[in-house]
Amino acid sequence: MRRKSESTSAAKREAHDRADAAMPDVAGLTVKQAEMALAEARNRERERREYERRKAKGKPLSKITQDAIRYEKCFESGVVKVEKGLYSITCDVDNMDYRNLGESEKEALYVRLLRVYNLFEPTTHLQWSVIVRVVGRRSILDEVLISHQPDGLDRLRDEVNEVLTDRASKGKTDIETRLLLTICTKADNEAEAQSILDGLVKDIRPDFESMGSGLTVLSGAEWLEIVAGVFWPSDVLVFDWATLVDTKTGKATGLTTKDAVAPMSLAFEPRILKPRPNGTTSVVKDSGIYRCNDFYASTLLLRKSPGMIDDRMVSVITSTPMDMMFTIHMQPMSAESSRKATDAYIAAVEGDTHDRAKEARRENMPAGVYMTSKHVDRAQDAEELKKEVQFGGHKLFYTTMSAHVRAETPDDLKLEQIPKLQRACGRWGVSATPLSGRERQKDAMNATLPIGKNFINAPSTMTTANVGALIPFTSRRYQDPGGIYWGVDAESEDFIMLDRTALGAPHQMVFGITGSGKSFGLCRENLQILLRRPRAKVYIASPGLAYKPFVQLLGGKWFEVGAGSKDYFNVMSINIDQVEDVEQAIADKAEYLMGQVECMLYKGAVMDGKDTRAAKEATLLYSCIQDCIPKVYGRYLDTHRAEDVPVLAQLADELGDMKVPVARDAAQALSLFTTTTAVGGQFSQRDGSPFDDDDCRLFGVGFRNAGDIIKAPALFAFTDMFWRQAVMNKVKGYETWVLFDEFQTFMDWPIAAQYFLKAWMEGRKYDLYQTGATQNVLAVLENAKASRALDNSGVVTMYNMAHDDARELAERLHMSERQMRYTVNPPEGHGVLSVMGSVMPFKDSWPKGTETYKVFTSKPKETKGRAM
Repeated sequence: MRRKSESTSAAKREAHDRADAAMPDVAGLTVKQAEMALAEARNRERERREYERRKAKGKPLSKITQDAIRYEKCFESGVVKVEKGLYSITCDVDNMDYRNLGESEKEALYVRLLRVYNLFEPTTHLQWSVIVRVVGRRSILDEVLISHQPDGLDRLRDEVNEVLTDRASKGKTDIETRLLLTICTKADNEAEAQSILDGLVKDIRPDFESMGSGLTVLSGAEWLEIVAGVFWPSDVLVFDWATLVDTKTGKATGLTTKDAVAPMSLAFEPRILKPRPNGTTSVVKDSGIYRCNDFYASTLLLRKSPGMIDDRMVSVITSTPMDMMFTIHMQPMSAESSRKATDAYIAAVEGDTHDRAKEARRENMPAGVYMTSKHVDRAQDAEELKKEVQFGGHKLFYTTMSAHVRAETPDDLKLEQIPKLQRACGRWGVSATPLSGRERQKDAMNATLPIGKNFINAPSTMTTANVGALIPFTSRRYQDPGGIYWGVDAESEDFIMLDRTALGAPHQMVFGITGSGKSFGLCRENLQILLRRPRAKVYIASPGLAYKPFVQLLGGKWFEVGAGSKDYFNVMSINIDQVEDVEQAIADKAEYLMGQVECMLYKGAVMDGKDTRAAKEATLLYSCIQDCIPKVYGRYLDTHRAEDVPVLAQLADELGDMKVPVARDAAQALSLFTTTTAVGGQFSQRDGSPFDDDDCRLFGVGFRNAGDIIKAPALFAFTDMFWRQAVMNKVKGYETWVLFDEFQTFMDWPIAAQYFLKAWMEGRKYDLYQTGATQNVLAVLENAKASRALDNSGVVTMYNMAHDDARELAERLHMSERQMRYTVNPPEGHGVLSVMGSVMPFKDSWPKGTETYKVFTSKPKETKGRAM
């Protein structure tokens, strides 16, 4: 077992140099103070040498520091033996952005938590731990900056990195939050404890999943890493269970898991220098703090004053930018004990009221004179408590809240960190008092660890309703490794780095009116995909030319569909050498061609089910096309040569030779697409797919000049091409990213919409990640297939929208009124991001003097003079 420092090699050397410094600076101290400082330094150096000596020889560490940590044994499974007959297990809880939930979602979460708490019996104990860690700007940039790649785009990477570095320098200090739930129960042995605890986790897991969270049971090594982080905050524990057993003899080595986590030294009530009023200082023992290794720490008891508990309290307190471990202990009481405790409390309140009334009569005064507002509140609370416990089915809980904070020096701890926490707590009527005394600080330190036992003997009694209001969820930070920079959270100023590939539903919908920053944001996202993901290919389909400069400036290929275009594509194209099942590939191509002919003949009426006659004809036509396929593809299947791939004219000829009227009609209609001079002449050549270029990673298709005759077949053709391209890219090891601008146009044609939705639902297994962008919200909500695509989109980005559109979409996504306001008349580039139901407002702007800005912008004034 060993620890790895998170710092650099240079930082490690500096740390050793500081540890090897023999003498502290004693300038300005009295002789007594200097002697104390030198003695303290010599003592620390002696402790350090002894620690290093024992660790190097594999011997157990100091029994004093080990005994201070109050658990007996940690098992590899993650079960912890706290003491005889008491075992616990700790779960990592997926955090969620509670502050940005709508009121209905908050109410549902509150109800779920009440259900969870009421499931536990008095034999169990619950402990919430919120671990807050301040993250420096360097750590943020390590996650954000883009590494160089040999693709000629490093100038853009450098520019993007400069912008992100500038943003980090202007942002506030960031924090990371981790949420743990420890469950403790009585059992006779590890096996029994494992069975009981696994059952409890299984019972509550569905409730957490319904909240949008989740539970992951920590292994023994993961639990030890959490505990070690309290005593070694700048190191990472690397634990090997094999160190506990001698590999040669099979006997125990004498080491325990505590040797991996225990600190080098622990000193409760350390001696510190305290200033005197006359300007001198004195040496005193501080009973409210303790020294651990090279830092000082204190555990504060948090008490809530009487009154309602605000559900935002825990979230806001744990958002304070400071290293902290916030803990809530909950011990449920039995129903009988709850009733007895309630009766005792009511009796005490009534007795106090009776005594005060008696005193008032003795003084010939009205009874109310001696009743202060505090006593009136207590009487009202007693009545409410009686209703909740006796008639509402609620339990009572013994509850204790505490917070563990640390700093490098006693002064930093007492003058900065503790007051900062006290100010954060005071806002919510919570007192934060350091526990004084050697044993109380030791008890409090252990109560902070995720052991599952409350060692602080200062409980408060709360009902289930009050305990449920202690919502431990804070905020979900979207800073995924390798993620795409989206902007910053408008409220917390956190960087938003989102990796859509890690989501269960990775597709995205983007809404926003013209000028809202929609296309700018999409260009920024797709550029980062190209810069960050060297195995990604990006395809853009647009009814206009907004993205043409973006594609061309980055060296991509742009294709035009419509009058005057010299770009050709072959809907008959298929690469037999890149498919596993040739027969299935040919059958799929026959089905696609049937759909393509329907588009050309009926404009999708068959798929829409509106034309019964056309549907009957289509069934017969499908049979005819199947009969033609072997003849049309026969030569190519024999030779596998590109020049033998058939074209649409060959299919038309085969259909024309049939005696079936519908086949001849189809052949006649296809003549519009089989010659270069025809309206649909772009379908006539044997050029294959326009995307068959492994050296190019960015493609764009524009439909601005496509008339009604060619538009539906072209939309359908490219929807199919994107799908087939994703399948082939998957085989070659590429990801496929597709952007459909004004994607509601694809939904206007039923058969294109059908294929579009199929790709949307099944694309993830082929590493296909799609985005649909539009300014027409109602067109999406009123179209059944588009609406299904929205429901299956894990990411929804909303820029400026019309008020009615914003309200409709907010209702669909269960957004609150406050969240919706961020989408009505916000500044350009600002809006709301919804990720798997978690909603957050974001903001972003980009410096105009950069090359990347010129790539992103589509404003007419700023694109004037660029070739289109």
